[in-house]
Amino acid sequence: MTPIGTTGYLGSGGQKWASVKQFKGCGKNWAYIYTWNGVHNAGAPYTPLFFIIAKWGSESYAHGGGYRQQELWSHGTDTLDTCTNAYAEWSSGAATYRAETSIRC
Repeated sequence: MTPIGTTGYLGSGGQKWASVKQFKGCGKNWAYIYTWNGVHNAGAPYTPLFFIIAKWGSESYAHGGGYRQQELWSHGTDTLDTCTNAYAEWSSGAATYRAETSIRC
């Protein structure tokens, strides 16, 4: 897998606790979200969710995570010929945080 675009970071108040990335490999695009060890090991309640979005296409490809799932890969999408980015939502139960990677064409 080869990373494409810039990394997006989820956090608040200058603190970061998860990252979202977009990759290409095996002829497909992939999104990846990772919650950092310090947050995960502290027992924080969270649920990661993310999407690969075809920015100028007609379809979005959604994939969600489970409660306290530290590392999560999307399904591969056949969107290498479309401008896409990875968009993430990360819910703490009390609030939802959002981040996205840069658009990759």
